[in-house]
Amino acid sequence: MSADGSIVSAVDNSELAVDRSKLAVNNIILAVGRFMFAVKSYINAVNNIKLAVGGFIFAVDGFINAVNYSIGEGGYSYLAVNSF
Repeated sequence: MSADGSIVSAVDNSELAVDRSKLAVNNIILAVGRFMFAVKSYINAVNNIKLAVGGFIFAVDGFINAVNYSIGEGGYSYLAVNSF
């Protein structure tokens, strides 16, 4: 192999190394994005659980109010007054 061929081969190898390092950086950026998406999904799941629990408490409170009105107590239940 001539000297010119070795130089061309070395240049090609260095360009390949640069391309691989760019690919590695892109993979890191992609991994960080996926991690952030996972964290957002977890936060959304927690918020949905909070909403479900809040809805359940609201339903229980409505049931307590219905019972209070049916037995003539009237007014708001203890849960309604003290949960907000």
